[in-house]
Amino acid sequence: MFYLCVCYKIYKFISMDSIYLIIVIVLLGLAILDLIVGVSNDAVNFLNSSIGSKVAPVRVIFAVAALGILLGTMFSSGMMEIARSGVFYPEKFTFPAIMMLFLAVMLTDIILLDLFNTFGLPTSTTVSLVFELLGAAVAVALFTIWTTETGDSLGEFINSGKALAIIGGIFISIAIAFIVGSIIMYFSRLLFSYKYKKPFKYLGALWGGIALTAITYFAIFKGLKGSVLVSTDLLAFLENNMSTALLYALIGWTLFMALLQHVFRVKILNVIVLVGTAALAMAFAGNDLVNFIGVFMAGFDSFQIAQGVAASGGDVNTLYMGRLAEPVVANVGWLLGAGIIMVLALLFSKKSRTVTETEVNLARKGEGIERFSSSPLSRSIVRGSLNISKSISKITPEPVKRFIDKRFEPVELENKASFDLIRASVNLTISAMLVSLGTSLKLPLSTTYVTFMVAMGTSLADRAWGRDSAVYRINGVLTVVAGWLLTALIAFTVSMLVGFFLMWGGKIAIAIMLLFVAFMLFKSGKLHTKRKSKEEQQQQVLSTKDQLIASCNKDVHLVLDKTLFILRKVIDGLNDENRKSARKAMNEALELYEIFKDKRDYEVVPTLESIQINALDLEQEYVQLVDYSYELTKSLKAITESTFNYINNNHSAFSKEQIDDLKVIYNTLTDVFSGYTQMEKSGDYTQFSKVTSLRDFILELNPKLTKRQIKRVKEGLSSTRNSILFLNLVNESKIVTLQSGNLMKSHRNFREQSSKQLGTMIGAKEIIKMQH
Repeated sequence: MFYLCVCYKIYKFISMDSIYLIIVIVLLGLAILDLIVGVSNDAVNFLNSSIGSKVAPVRVIFAVAALGILLGTMFSSGMMEIARSGVFYPEKFTFPAIMMLFLAVMLTDIILLDLFNTFGLPTSTTVSLVFELLGAAVAVALFTIWTTETGDSLGEFINSGKALAIIGGIFISIAIAFIVGSIIMYFSRLLFSYKYKKPFKYLGALWGGIALTAITYFAIFKGLKGSVLVSTDLLAFLENNMSTALLYALIGWTLFMALLQHVFRVKILNVIVLVGTAALAMAFAGNDLVNFIGVFMAGFDSFQIAQGVAASGGDVNTLYMGRLAEPVVANVGWLLGAGIIMVLALLFSKKSRTVTETEVNLARKGEGIERFSSSPLSRSIVRGSLNISKSISKITPEPVKRFIDKRFEPVELENKASFDLIRASVNLTISAMLVSLGTSLKLPLSTTYVTFMVAMGTSLADRAWGRDSAVYRINGVLTVVAGWLLTALIAFTVSMLVGFFLMWGGKIAIAIMLLFVAFMLFKSGKLHTKRKSKEEQQQQVLSTKDQLIASCNKDVHLVLDKTLFILRKVIDGLNDENRKSARKAMNEALELYEIFKDKRDYEVVPTLESIQINALDLEQEYVQLVDYSYELTKSLKAITESTFNYINNNHSAFSKEQIDDLKVIYNTLTDVFSGYTQMEKSGDYTQFSKVTSLRDFILELNPKLTKRQIKRVKEGLSSTRNSILFLNLVNESKIVTLQSGNLMKSHRNFREQSSKQLGTMIGAKEIIKMQH
C-alpha cells in the first residue's frame, strides 16, 4: 500500500514540469531562511522595552517572548491573503508566471533583510514584502504583456487600490505611533514621576488593570478574528457582548494586580512589562508571519491547484490562478512549525541582539557611546526645539514649571537600565494595541515602524534626550526612518529586476540567483562578526588598575606594530605602483584611526569615572597615551589616503632616490621601535636616550630630504603632483616621529607609575599584616 502511494505521488510530480516542484522546495528553504533573518530583524519590536528596562534576566525575557510568538502564530491565518492577492490580481497570472513572481519576492527578501540586520538597522519586513510583491508583480506583468501581445495594460494586473491602502496605513501608523506614545508617556510621567514607587503603591493595581485590559482587548479579542482556534459563533458572541467582557476584564485584572501587589508582594510593574512583551510578541507573530511564510504558502497552494489540474489532464502552462483570491484558512501545522522556527531563531541569532541594541541605544536615558553622529538637519531640529522651549517657558507660571520639573527629575536607574519600568510598560502596551488593531482589520501594519516610533515618542516625552545627546539621537532616528523609505524603493526595484531576470533566464537564472543568495549570506555573516568585534572593543570601559595597564600596553604595541606595517605597505605601493598594497595600507590606517578616535571620544572619560584607584599621575599618562595614539593614527591616515589616491590616479612613479629617502625614515623608525621594545621587555629604561637620539636623527633628516626634493624639482626630475606627495609624506613622517616618540615616553612613564602603585599597595598590605 505504501509503495502504491509513493508511486502515485511520484507519478503526479513527474506529470508536471519538475521545475515547479523544485521552485516549491526552494520557496520552503527560503521561507525558513526568511523566518530566521526576519526574526533577527523584528526581535527588536518586542524585546527592546523589557531588555532596556532590565525587567528580568534575558533568558526569562526570551522565554516569555517565545511563548507569545507560538500563541501569535495561531492568530495569523487571516493575514495570509496579503501574499496571495493583496497587491495583484492572481486571475491575470498563469501558474508559471506566478511561481516566478513568488520566487523573485523570496530571493529579494532574504538579501535585503540580511543586509539590514548585518548593519544593525531595524527595517520593516511588512514594507519589504508589500513592495517586493509589487515590484515582482510589475516585472512579471510587463514581461507577460510584452511576450503575449494580448493588449492588456499594467493596471489590469495590479490591485492598486488595495496596495495604496496597505502602504498608506503603514506610513500613517508612523505618525500615530509617535504622537500617541509621546502623549501617553508624558501624562504617565506626570502621574507617577521617576520616583514612582510611592504613588504606584496606591494606583499601581488600577494602572496594571487598565494596561492589561487594553492588551486583552487588542491582542486577544481583536486578534481572534484571524485565528484558527475559535469558531464563528464564539466570535459573534464576543462582538455582541464586548462591553461586558471588557468591564469584567478590567475588574478581574485590577483585582488580580492588587492581590499580587499587596498580598504576595510581587512587583507588578515587572508582571505588566513581561505580559506586555508576550502580547507584543504575539501581535508580531500574528501580523508579521505572513511576511515570512505567506509567499511560500501561496506558492505551495498554487502548486497544489496546478497539481490537481495536471492530474485531470489539463495544461498548467495556461492555468490562470484566480483561485488564489478565494478566502483561505491556513494549515495549523504550517503555522505551528513556523512559530517553532521563529522561537529557535530568536534564541540563537546574534543579529537579533545587534538590531535590538540600536533601538535601546537610541531610547536610553542619559549619555554614553552614541551609535550615530550628528547632521545639519538634526542640529537644526534641536536648535529650533530649544528656541520653542524657551518661548513656552517664558509664558508658563513658575509654580507649574517647578511641578513639572520635579515630576521629570531623574533618579539613578537600577541595574544600569536604559529606562525604567513605567516607560517600558507604556511602550509595550501602546505597541501591542496598535499592531493588534491592524491585524484585526487585516491591515499589515509594520511592527517595526510602530514599536520604533512609540519608543522614540516615549523617550522624547520622558526627556531622555538631553542637550548632550539630542543631536545624535535625532540623527539616529532620521537615519533609521530614511532606511525605511529606502527599503521601499530598494525592495521594489530589486524585486522587479529579479523578476525580469527569472522570467527571462528561466532555470539558469534560478540557479544563478540561489548561488548569489548563498554568497551574500556568507559575506554578510563575516561582516557582522567583524562589526560586532569592533563595537565590543569600542564599548569597553576599564574599571580596575590591572585592566587599565593591560589595555594600555596592548594599545601601544598595536600602534607601534601597525605603524611599521602601514609605512612598509606605503613604500611598497609607491615602489611597485601597487594599488592593492596602497589600499591595504589605507584600510589598516583607517581602521586604526577609528579605534583610537572612538577611544578618545567615548572611552577616556567613562574609564576615568569608573576606575577604582586614586592615582592622578597614572591616569594622566593614560589620557596622554590615548591622545598621542590618536594623533599618530591621524597622520598615518593622511599618508595612506594621499598615497592611494596618487597611485589610483596613475600619476608618475616615484624615482629610486625618492624611495630610498623614504626607506631611510622607515628603517630608522624600525630601529627606534625595536630598541624601545627591548627596553620594555627588560624593564630597564636607562638607555632611553638612544631612542630619543634616533628620533632626533629623523627630525634632522627631514629638512635634508626636503632640500633634495627641491633640487629634483629644479632639475626637472620630478612632476608637480609627485613633488607635492613626496613633501607631504616627509612632513607627515615628521609628525609620526614626534608623536611616536611622545607615545613611547608616555608609555615609559605609565609603566613606572604603575610599578610605583603596585609597590605602594604591597607596602600597605605588609603594614596591615604587621599590625595584626
